[in-house]
Amino acid sequence: MEADGDGRSHVGILSLLAVTVGLPYFLLSTTGPLLQAWYARRFQNAMPYRLYALSNAGSMFALVSYPALFEPFFGTRRQAWMWSAAFGVFVALCVLTALRSGSAKAQETPTEAKETPPGARLYCM
Repeated sequence: MEADGDGRSHVGILSLLAVTVGLPYFLLSTTGPLLQAWYARRFQNAMPYRLYALSNAGSMFALVSYPALFEPFFGTRRQAWMWSAAFGVFVALCVLTALRSGSAKAQETPTEAKETPPGARLYCM
């Protein structure tokens, strides 16, 4: 992109980043609550909140392992292909999960819910 005097190269760079980085990030970051709802629908007595802990542990592992396991051994082009393949696998797994949870009945909420907040024991299960 050639720099113009009116700053149009900035718009091009921002739109390229929005499409290549922003859209995948948005899609990945919004799937957490959706997957929890599908999980709660499929397994009615299970607590979906531990999925957040697994997500946080996976994110921490990725941040710590990237400089030692990925950056020295894979070039940026190969990392881009690996990212694209992993994103495709993620989309396929989400579609499979949606299809499997779509056949499960939604959990019915009682008309009078208990007003007691959940205790620590409930979250540690």
